[in-house]
Amino acid sequence: MIARSGFIFFAAACAAILAGCSFDSQPLATQNLGPTYTAAVHTVIAALTQSAPPPVVTPTPIPPTPLPPPADTVSPTAQPDPTATQTPAATTPPTLAPSPTNTLFPTAALTLLVKDDFEGDQGWYTSLGDDFGFEYTNGRYRIYNNLLGAIIWTIRDDNYDDIRLEVDVARAAGPLDGFFGVTCRYLDAKNYYALVIGEDGYFGILKMEKGEQSTLQKGTAAAGIILSNKQFNHLRADCIGETLTLYANGQKLAEVQNDDFSAGDVGLVAGNKIVEAGVDALFDNFIIYKP
Repeated sequence: MIARSGFIFFAAACAAILAGCSFDSQPLATQNLGPTYTAAVHTVIAALTQSAPPPVVTPTPIPPTPLPPPADTVSPTAQPDPTATQTPAATTPPTLAPSPTNTLFPTAALTLLVKDDFEGDQGWYTSLGDDFGFEYTNGRYRIYNNLLGAIIWTIRDDNYDDIRLEVDVARAAGPLDGFFGVTCRYLDAKNYYALVIGEDGYFGILKMEKGEQSTLQKGTAAAGIILSNKQFNHLRADCIGETLTLYANGQKLAEVQNDDFSAGDVGLVAGNKIVEAGVDALFDNFIIYKP
Protein backbone atom coordinates (compact mmCIF):
# COMPACT_ATOMS: atom_id res chain seq x y z
CA MET A 1 0.00 0.00 0.00
CA ILE A 2 1.27 3.45 -0.88
CA ALA A 3 0.34 6.03 1.75
CA ARG A 4 -0.08 9.76 1.40
CA SER A 5 -1.74 12.64 3.26
CA GLY A 6 -5.39 13.44 2.52
CA PHE A 7 -7.27 16.39 1.09
CA ILE A 8 -10.70 16.94 -0.46
CA PHE A 9 -10.69 17.96 -4.11
CA PHE A 10 -13.70 19.00 -6.17
CA ALA A 11 -13.35 18.70 -9.94
CA ALA A 12 -15.36 20.78 -12.38
CA ALA A 13 -17.94 19.04 -14.53
CA CYS A 14 -17.38 18.71 -18.25
CA ALA A 15 -19.53 17.78 -21.22
CA ALA A 16 -18.55 14.72 -23.25
CA ILE A 17 -19.45 13.60 -26.74
CA LEU A 18 -19.32 10.00 -28.04
CA ALA A 19 -15.66 10.33 -28.99
CA GLY A 20 -14.71 11.05 -25.40
CA CYS A 21 -14.13 13.85 -22.94
CA SER A 22 -11.58 16.64 -22.95
CA PHE A 23 -11.41 18.79 -19.89
CA ASP A 24 -9.30 20.25 -17.14
CA SER A 25 -10.07 19.20 -13.57
CA GLN A 26 -7.94 21.44 -11.41
CA PRO A 27 -8.75 21.47 -7.67
CA LEU A 28 -11.26 24.17 -6.81
CA ALA A 29 -10.72 24.05 -3.07
CA THR A 30 -8.79 22.02 -0.53
CA GLN A 31 -9.20 21.29 3.13
CA ASN A 32 -6.84 19.27 5.31
CA LEU A 33 -8.78 16.36 6.76
CA GLY A 34 -5.96 14.13 7.97
CA PRO A 35 -4.65 10.84 6.58
CA THR A 36 -7.79 9.71 4.75
CA TYR A 37 -10.57 11.44 2.88
CA THR A 38 -13.32 10.99 0.36
CA ALA A 39 -13.61 13.23 -2.67
CA ALA A 40 -16.75 13.50 -4.75
CA VAL A 41 -16.08 14.39 -8.34
CA HIS A 42 -18.14 13.94 -11.46
CA THR A 43 -17.81 14.23 -15.19
CA VAL A 44 -19.97 13.41 -18.15
CA ILE A 45 -18.46 10.41 -19.94
CA ALA A 46 -18.75 9.04 -23.45
CA ALA A 47 -21.68 6.75 -24.15
CA LEU A 48 -21.34 3.15 -23.02
CA THR A 49 -22.77 2.03 -26.34
CA GLN A 50 -21.58 2.99 -29.81
CA SER A 51 -25.05 3.66 -31.19
CA ALA A 52 -25.59 7.35 -30.49
CA PRO A 53 -23.90 10.27 -28.74
CA PRO A 54 -25.29 11.42 -25.39
CA PRO A 55 -26.88 14.86 -25.12
CA VAL A 56 -24.68 17.59 -23.71
CA VAL A 57 -25.45 18.39 -20.07
CA THR A 58 -24.49 21.35 -17.91
CA PRO A 59 -24.85 20.06 -14.32
CA THR A 60 -25.35 22.17 -11.23
CA PRO A 61 -22.12 22.66 -9.22
CA ILE A 62 -21.67 20.81 -5.92
CA PRO A 63 -23.13 22.91 -3.05
CA PRO A 64 -20.47 25.05 -1.32
CA THR A 65 -20.79 23.54 2.15
CA PRO A 66 -18.36 22.67 3.73
CA LEU A 67 -16.00 24.16 1.13
CA PRO A 68 -16.09 27.60 -0.56
CA PRO A 69 -18.13 27.83 -3.77
CA PRO A 70 -16.23 26.50 -6.81
CA ALA A 71 -14.64 29.17 -8.97
CA ASP A 72 -14.39 27.13 -12.16
CA THR A 73 -17.30 26.54 -14.51
CA VAL A 74 -18.17 24.12 -17.26
CA SER A 75 -16.60 24.86 -20.64
CA PRO A 76 -18.69 27.50 -22.48
CA THR A 77 -19.06 25.11 -25.40
CA ALA A 78 -21.19 22.82 -23.23
CA GLN A 79 -24.85 23.78 -23.65
CA PRO A 80 -27.85 22.07 -21.99
CA ASP A 81 -30.04 19.93 -24.20
CA PRO A 82 -33.56 21.45 -24.05
CA THR A 83 -35.09 18.07 -24.86
CA ALA A 84 -33.33 16.24 -22.01
CA THR A 85 -35.28 15.59 -18.84
CA GLN A 86 -33.82 15.17 -15.38
CA THR A 87 -35.32 13.19 -12.53
CA PRO A 88 -35.57 15.33 -9.36
CA ALA A 89 -33.63 14.25 -6.31
CA ALA A 90 -35.49 11.86 -4.04
CA THR A 91 -36.86 13.53 -0.94
CA THR A 92 -36.78 10.36 1.15
CA PRO A 93 -33.91 7.87 1.04
CA PRO A 94 -35.10 4.54 -0.38
CA THR A 95 -35.11 1.42 1.74
CA LEU A 96 -34.38 -2.16 0.77
CA ALA A 97 -34.39 -5.54 2.42
CA PRO A 98 -31.32 -6.36 4.54
CA SER A 99 -28.15 -6.83 2.51
CA PRO A 100 -26.36 -10.17 2.75
CA THR A 101 -23.63 -10.70 5.31
CA ASN A 102 -20.28 -10.30 3.58
CA THR A 103 -18.18 -13.26 4.69
CA LEU A 104 -14.48 -12.47 4.77
CA PHE A 105 -12.43 -14.19 2.11
CA PRO A 106 -10.85 -17.23 3.83
CA THR A 107 -7.59 -17.36 1.85
CA ALA A 108 -4.57 -16.62 4.03
CA ALA A 109 -2.82 -15.07 1.03
CA LEU A 110 -5.11 -12.01 1.30
CA THR A 111 -4.73 -9.34 3.98
CA LEU A 112 -7.85 -7.49 5.13
CA LEU A 113 -7.14 -3.75 5.05
CA VAL A 114 -10.57 -2.09 5.35
CA LYS A 115 -14.05 -3.36 6.25
CA ASP A 116 -16.72 -0.66 6.25
CA ASP A 117 -20.40 -1.43 6.91
CA PHE A 118 -21.29 2.30 6.74
CA GLU A 119 -22.68 2.27 10.25
CA GLY A 120 -20.27 4.95 11.48
CA ASP A 121 -21.49 7.73 9.17
CA GLN A 122 -17.95 8.91 8.55
CA GLY A 123 -15.08 8.41 6.15
CA TRP A 124 -17.06 9.04 2.94
CA TYR A 125 -18.15 12.30 1.37
CA THR A 126 -21.73 13.52 1.90
CA SER A 127 -23.63 16.15 -0.08
CA LEU A 128 -27.20 16.33 -1.43
CA GLY A 129 -28.40 18.23 -4.49
CA ASP A 130 -30.82 18.01 -7.38
CA ASP A 131 -28.27 16.60 -9.84
CA PHE A 132 -26.54 14.09 -7.58
CA GLY A 133 -26.01 13.20 -3.95
CA PHE A 134 -24.02 11.16 -1.46
CA GLU A 135 -25.31 10.26 1.99
CA TYR A 136 -25.40 7.69 4.78
CA THR A 137 -28.85 6.19 5.27
CA ASN A 138 -29.96 3.33 7.53
CA GLY A 139 -26.49 1.82 7.83
CA ARG A 140 -25.73 2.06 4.11
CA TYR A 141 -24.13 4.52 1.74
CA ARG A 142 -26.28 6.03 -0.98
CA ILE A 143 -25.32 7.58 -4.31
CA TYR A 144 -27.97 9.03 -6.62
CA ASN A 145 -27.26 10.48 -10.04
CA ASN A 146 -29.74 12.56 -12.05
CA LEU A 147 -27.29 13.43 -14.84
CA LEU A 148 -27.98 11.84 -18.21
CA GLY A 149 -25.00 10.00 -19.71
CA ALA A 150 -22.86 10.65 -16.65
CA ILE A 151 -20.94 8.80 -13.97
CA ILE A 152 -20.25 10.17 -10.48
CA TRP A 153 -18.03 8.77 -7.80
CA THR A 154 -16.62 9.17 -4.32
CA ILE A 155 -12.96 8.36 -3.71
CA ARG A 156 -11.04 7.24 -0.62
CA ASP A 157 -7.47 8.50 -0.26
CA ASP A 158 -6.15 4.97 0.12
CA ASN A 159 -3.55 4.55 -2.60
CA TYR A 160 -2.87 0.95 -3.65
CA ASP A 161 -1.18 -0.97 -6.42
CA ASP A 162 -2.59 -4.54 -6.30
CA ILE A 163 -5.98 -4.65 -4.63
CA ARG A 164 -9.24 -6.59 -4.31
CA LEU A 165 -12.44 -4.65 -3.67
CA GLU A 166 -15.76 -6.15 -2.57
CA VAL A 167 -19.09 -4.46 -1.90
CA ASP A 168 -22.80 -5.28 -1.76
CA VAL A 169 -24.77 -2.94 -4.05
CA ALA A 170 -28.40 -2.63 -5.15
CA ARG A 171 -30.47 -0.37 -7.36
CA ALA A 172 -32.87 1.34 -4.99
CA ALA A 173 -34.59 3.46 -7.65
CA GLY A 174 -34.13 4.81 -11.14
CA PRO A 175 -33.71 3.20 -14.57
CA LEU A 176 -32.89 -0.47 -14.99
CA ASP A 177 -29.97 0.39 -17.28
CA GLY A 178 -28.26 2.51 -14.64
CA PHE A 179 -24.98 1.05 -13.42
CA PHE A 180 -22.89 1.03 -10.25
CA GLY A 181 -19.69 -0.43 -8.89
CA VAL A 182 -16.17 0.51 -7.84
CA THR A 183 -13.11 2.38 -9.04
CA CYS A 184 -9.50 1.32 -8.70
CA ARG A 185 -6.17 2.97 -9.58
CA TYR A 186 -7.84 6.37 -9.61
CA LEU A 187 -5.22 9.05 -10.29
CA ASP A 188 -7.50 11.99 -11.05
CA ALA A 189 -10.68 12.76 -12.99
CA LYS A 190 -8.85 12.05 -16.26
CA ASN A 191 -7.28 8.71 -15.31
CA TYR A 192 -8.88 5.71 -13.59
CA TYR A 193 -10.58 2.32 -14.00
CA ALA A 194 -14.23 1.59 -13.13
CA LEU A 195 -15.72 -1.90 -12.83
CA VAL A 196 -19.52 -1.82 -12.89
CA ILE A 197 -22.73 -3.82 -13.21
CA GLY A 198 -26.38 -2.95 -13.86
CA GLU A 199 -29.65 -4.55 -12.87
CA ASP A 200 -30.48 -5.14 -16.55
CA GLY A 201 -27.53 -7.55 -16.69
CA TYR A 202 -25.00 -5.07 -18.06
CA PHE A 203 -21.39 -5.34 -16.92
CA GLY A 204 -18.32 -3.41 -17.96
CA ILE A 205 -14.71 -2.56 -17.25
CA LEU A 206 -14.20 1.09 -18.15
CA LYS A 207 -11.07 3.19 -18.47
CA MET A 208 -10.64 6.95 -18.49
CA GLU A 209 -7.20 7.91 -19.75
CA LYS A 210 -6.15 11.51 -20.36
CA GLY A 211 -9.80 12.48 -20.37
CA GLU A 212 -10.77 9.91 -23.03
CA GLN A 213 -13.24 7.25 -21.89
CA SER A 214 -13.18 3.76 -23.36
CA THR A 215 -14.78 0.41 -22.57
CA LEU A 216 -12.15 -2.29 -22.15
CA GLN A 217 -14.80 -5.00 -21.97
CA LYS A 218 -18.59 -5.08 -21.65
CA GLY A 219 -21.43 -7.54 -22.00
CA THR A 220 -24.71 -8.84 -20.65
CA ALA A 221 -24.63 -11.50 -17.96
CA ALA A 222 -26.70 -14.66 -18.26
CA ALA A 223 -30.08 -14.50 -16.57
CA GLY A 224 -29.92 -14.86 -12.80
CA ILE A 225 -26.27 -13.94 -12.31
CA ILE A 226 -26.94 -10.25 -11.61
CA LEU A 227 -29.95 -10.07 -9.29
CA SER A 228 -32.83 -7.77 -10.20
CA ASN A 229 -35.89 -6.38 -8.40
CA LYS A 230 -33.72 -4.14 -6.21
CA GLN A 231 -31.86 -7.03 -4.61
CA PHE A 232 -28.30 -6.64 -3.36
CA ASN A 233 -25.54 -8.01 -5.58
CA HIS A 234 -22.13 -8.93 -4.23
CA LEU A 235 -19.59 -7.26 -6.50
CA ARG A 236 -15.89 -8.10 -6.52
CA ALA A 237 -13.18 -6.31 -8.48
CA ASP A 238 -9.56 -7.49 -8.66
CA CYS A 239 -6.97 -4.99 -9.88
CA ILE A 240 -3.82 -7.10 -9.67
CA GLY A 241 -0.81 -6.53 -11.86
CA GLU A 242 -2.03 -5.74 -15.35
CA THR A 243 -5.16 -7.90 -14.91
CA LEU A 244 -8.57 -6.36 -14.12
CA THR A 245 -11.30 -8.86 -13.21
CA LEU A 246 -14.96 -8.28 -12.40
CA TYR A 247 -17.26 -10.69 -10.52
CA ALA A 248 -20.92 -10.58 -9.46
CA ASN A 249 -22.31 -12.99 -6.88
CA GLY A 250 -19.32 -15.29 -7.26
CA GLN A 251 -19.45 -15.48 -11.07
CA LYS A 252 -16.65 -14.05 -13.21
CA LEU A 253 -18.06 -11.57 -15.72
CA ALA A 254 -15.05 -9.95 -17.36
CA GLU A 255 -11.26 -9.98 -17.36
CA VAL A 256 -8.90 -7.75 -19.31
CA GLN A 257 -5.20 -6.99 -19.46
CA ASN A 258 -4.25 -3.32 -19.17
CA ASP A 259 -1.13 -1.80 -17.66
CA ASP A 260 -1.77 1.91 -18.19
CA PHE A 261 -2.30 2.53 -14.46
CA SER A 262 -0.36 0.60 -11.83
CA ALA A 263 -1.63 2.24 -8.61
CA GLY A 264 -4.17 4.76 -7.33
CA ASP A 265 -7.13 5.41 -5.07
CA VAL A 266 -10.31 3.34 -4.73
CA GLY A 267 -13.97 4.32 -4.48
CA LEU A 268 -17.62 3.81 -5.43
CA VAL A 269 -19.45 4.88 -8.60
CA ALA A 270 -22.97 5.18 -10.01
CA GLY A 271 -23.89 6.21 -13.53
CA ASN A 272 -26.53 6.56 -16.22
CA LYS A 273 -26.37 5.68 -19.88
CA ILE A 274 -27.91 7.83 -22.63
CA VAL A 275 -31.59 6.87 -22.37
CA GLU A 276 -32.75 7.82 -18.88
CA ALA A 277 -31.27 9.45 -15.78
CA GLY A 278 -31.97 8.92 -12.09
CA VAL A 279 -29.98 5.87 -10.93
CA ASP A 280 -30.14 5.54 -7.14
CA ALA A 281 -27.81 2.96 -5.58
CA LEU A 282 -27.21 1.70 -2.04
CA PHE A 283 -23.86 0.23 -0.96
CA ASP A 284 -23.05 -1.95 2.04
CA ASN A 285 -20.16 -4.07 3.38
CA PHE A 286 -17.30 -2.40 1.53
CA ILE A 287 -14.04 -4.39 1.88
CA ILE A 288 -10.49 -3.83 0.70
CA TYR A 289 -8.03 -6.75 0.54
CA LYS A 290 -4.33 -6.73 -0.24
CA PRO A 291 -3.20 -9.85 -2.14
